[in-house]
Amino acid sequence: MAYYLSGIIFYIQLKCDFIFESSLSNELNTVEKQLKEKIEERKKYREKYIGGLPEQLHANLSILEGLRQQLDQYNSNLRDAENRKLGILKDI
Repeated sequence: MAYYLSGIIFYIQLKCDFIFESSLSNELNTVEKQLKEKIEERKKYREKYIGGLPEQLHANLSILEGLRQQLDQYNSNLRDAENRKLGILKDI
């Protein structure tokens, strides 16, 4: 009888372990799915607002300064070209 009871207890323990592991597995899958969704949402947000996030402020200001310098250089080159054009037109 004791052997029979220990077999039943062992079977019940195995069943409980299976149910517990199955429950944990399901919960883990659910949490993993939610995490992947949040990661995807964050990726889409960053793509949508690229350059507008606070940690990108310094980089954005540096890029802006570089663009301003390029614009100044282009304007200077344009003035020089216009002055050369006027000089050539006077010589004609």
